[in-house]
Amino acid sequence: MAEISKNHGIAVSLFYKWREQFLEGGKKGLEGKDPDKSLMKENENLNSIIGEMTIANEILKKII
Repeated sequence: MAEISKNHGIAVSLFYKWREQFLEGGKKGLEGKDPDKSLMKENENLNSIIGEMTIANEILKKII
């Protein structure tokens, strides 16, 4: 890290400070995000379909 910092004319401590700021910004950016409501609705719909198909499959197994 020292060599890279020297090549770019910055102090190693400055690099680590920037890295921490970058990581903190990423964490804050991801906090509190609401999931996409359309994706949540689609997920519920697909889960419902899977449930119905599972019940139908169980009924067919009992008939056979």
